[in-house]
Amino acid sequence: LLVNIIVMAVLINFSLMIGGIIIDASNVFFNYFIFGPNAGSEEGRGLYLSNALANAFQLNKFFNQSEDAPDPQTNLEGWLQSQVEPAQTGGNKLFMSIIRIFFIIVFSFMVILCLGDLVGTLFVRIFMLWILLILAPLAWVANLLPIPAISNLAGKWWGTFLKQCFIAPIIGFFIYLALLTAGNMNSLKFSDAYMS
Repeated sequence: LLVNIIVMAVLINFSLMIGGIIIDASNVFFNYFIFGPNAGSEEGRGLYLSNALANAFQLNKFFNQSEDAPDPQTNLEGWLQSQVEPAQTGGNKLFMSIIRIFFIIVFSFMVILCLGDLVGTLFVRIFMLWILLILAPLAWVANLLPIPAISNLAGKWWGTFLKQCFIAPIIGFFIYLALLTAGNMNSLKFSDAYMS
């Protein structure tokens, strides 16, 4: 019992450092998945993530119907004029343009909602980790006591702490996977057997 008390006293004193090491290890994986190889520099982080998002969504392609259509980023007035004028086949492109803009708005709203939910989860994670680190010495003490009801609380603390630590790398991995898949969608080839 004396050895356990000495070990727990040392661990209680270093509980914040132990928790910080585990959190930093999870943040390394999160930074790599979200910011890629440029995770070391602040400028590289923003450029990598913004370029990956822009390449994945490519909202400007919703506007262009053909190669000779005006680029909406450089000539929006010309693009709108070409949509109002009836097409050579006798149809009107205005309805299709309104549908495209509607889908862009709905798609953008859904993306903002999903990314906002992920950001909210990461903010909750930060506050949960703060609370768990404050309670870390109590968890080490509860682990020392031979009472099963109290020692179970230490196990619950560790379970909650590890979940909150590693939820960020899991989110980062799936964002990385989604952006990588969306960025390489044009190069993916599906055979007719899979499409039918």
